[in-house]
Amino acid sequence: MNLQNPPTDSLYKFCAIAGLVVVLISVYLPERMVEEFESKASVFILELRKAKVELEFQSKELDSLNKDLTSLRQSLMQKQANKSVQEKSIERTNQAASAIRQTSKTVELKNAEIMTTEEEIKRLGERTRSAVRVGAIGWILGGILAVYGFTNWYRKIQVHQDALIKRQAEQVKSEK
Repeated sequence: MNLQNPPTDSLYKFCAIAGLVVVLISVYLPERMVEEFESKASVFILELRKAKVELEFQSKELDSLNKDLTSLRQSLMQKQANKSVQEKSIERTNQAASAIRQTSKTVELKNAEIMTTEEEIKRLGERTRSAVRVGAIGWILGGILAVYGFTNWYRKIQVHQDALIKRQAEQVKSEK
């Protein structure tokens, strides 16, 4: 039998072999998708953890900058008399406010990155579960098709072919 040309001499033989192929594919593809999911998920989880650590660091830095800004403003209010100290305090306050804006932007970007990564992990999980379900259905249907094909092939065709070959062999023996 050539694999490029499926068996067409018997519908039962075709069903049997097609059922086996469906079973094999139904076992292989979901397993491959699960492996792919686990690989991608581990990369996404690592990215997610890094982003959360970075977010935590940026949040602490933002809190620290806010405290500095508050203390600079209080110090500015207390030192109204000295003009040069006041100008330095204003400059430091503006620098702190700029740093707070930059850190806030970084925190928001990290939050968006975390949310996107979590959504991607969820989507991959859903696709993998769907592939496993389809694989299970294919395994069951392929198994039924294979059992049907092999059973009928044997009962309706092979038994008769075996009997015919046996009769021919007996005839050849009796002629000798």
